[in-house]
Amino acid sequence: MIFSAPQDYNGTENFIASVTDGQLIDLQTFTVTVLAINDTPVADATSVAIDEDQSTVISLFASDVDGDILEFLKDTETLVMAFPPRLRKQPELNYASKIAHFMSVLKESDVKNLLYVSTTSVFEDEEADEDGFKVITEETEPNGISKKARKLIEGETLVKQAKEFNTTIVRFGGLIGGDRHPAISLSGKTDLKNPEAPVNLIHQEDAVNILNLIINKGIFGETIHAVNPIHQTRKNYYQFKAEAMDLVKPQFDEESVSKGKVIYSQKLNTLLGFEFNKEL
Repeated sequence: MIFSAPQDYNGTENFIASVTDGQLIDLQTFTVTVLAINDTPVADATSVAIDEDQSTVISLFASDVDGDILEFLKDTETLVMAFPPRLRKQPELNYASKIAHFMSVLKESDVKNLLYVSTTSVFEDEEADEDGFKVITEETEPNGISKKARKLIEGETLVKQAKEFNTTIVRFGGLIGGDRHPAISLSGKTDLKNPEAPVNLIHQEDAVNILNLIINKGIFGETIHAVNPIHQTRKNYYQFKAEAMDLVKPQFDEESVSKGKVIYSQKLNTLLGFEFNKEL
């Protein structure tokens, strides 16, 4: 007799076995109990595509058949937290509620240091004045009014209000690297707006190095911008990159009034001594 349970099954199963000599028969009930064990969590491979001024480190989503987040986070002192709003796929998602629920669970964990990944999209794009486009530093209060921006600001606020953790918020610019680049999605498009607006980008390798540096140096309780200091205009940059990548150049609406911003990353230098290594 062979008993075989499905993968990851645990619980109790009963079955009846019979034996006969052709005339008489005897029945016996057997009980098999499969005990649950703590299976190793598995990180799922994933990828994202991001336009300019939208940013996130590629998130690793973990699956665990036990479903116990506290067990998953056991002995974890520092956590990198990246929750993309996913408004395109789930426009009605209550982002703030999602963050609040996770934070309530996190308070019961061993986590002490929290590194929250946000984006420069929390700031509104504005028309340039006589001095140029508005310069945004870590001291500038978020003023985004779009649905996505409001959700991101709510997320930042909830994380900062959790006094149980030493929290640093990192606001990344548009993430590029490998086969991910806005020039690919913009290739061949016409009548694009904001031709004179500055780009605010960062290479994904620089982004990961910044997160590692924050953790290794123990820089918590801060808000840090992470954007490459090169701020070419959208038109010049994306047309140049399209040509370099052998793509059809995007065309911009030259008559449109450009709106944008310049993100300064002052604390990368003053707190981390970080230098950008990857070209845009």
